[in-house]
Amino acid sequence: MSIVRRSWILPLLVGTVTTMMVVAVTRSSHCWTRYDQLTVTRNRKVASESSVFYSRAANIWLIKVEGDENWYSFYPAESGMGACGRLRTHIVIPGYLLLRDAPENIPCVWFSPVKAKDPELVIGSDYLEFTSFKKERVRVFWLRL
Repeated sequence: MSIVRRSWILPLLVGTVTTMMVVAVTRSSHCWTRYDQLTVTRNRKVASESSVFYSRAANIWLIKVEGDENWYSFYPAESGMGACGRLRTHIVIPGYLLLRDAPENIPCVWFSPVKAKDPELVIGSDYLEFTSFKKERVRVFWLRL
């Protein structure tokens, strides 16, 4: 009887600790959730290797456009966006982006015609569109529910 108990205690303990760690990491402000229901296009062609991540803690989107070394940030509350350059320390795991910096410390520069190039941001009911540093028109659109 004691052999049976010992054989399931270790896997149960490891499983519990692993679950707690995953929940703690994914609930952290350093963890961004990947938006899978979005489509990104570059010059009207689907850019399937692009990614969009969302921070619940800060209500910010991070957009990585296929073929572009820069990251772009979108701030829905302000209807504005910024350019983040290359993110220093980050890890992409299935469904998530983990950043060393907290959302408020990510080095992004607010796009504006004065401070940086004007991205010609257009926000529609089911999309946002902007011009990247590579002079490509990028559109991020989602399905209406």
